Amino acid sequence: MSKEYEIAVWEMLFYRVDEDGNEELDERGEIKIYDCVDYNCSHLADGLDIDDLTPIKFNGGYER
Repeated sequence: MSKEYEIAVWEMLFYRVDEDGNEELDERGEIKIYDCVDYNCSHLADGLDIDDLTPIKFNGGYER
């Protein structure tokens, strides 16, 4: 008997853009990335099917 799994969201990052669509940059010229610890983003998986997902490997970084 196989187990049933639901699709959930692992991690979500945010960035900011100006009115022209240009990303906010840090002092090194890289895109400034934000996190939001208390944001419930579980609704993002609604409507996804297992066939929509592509497995990745995680070894300290993501590999497709």
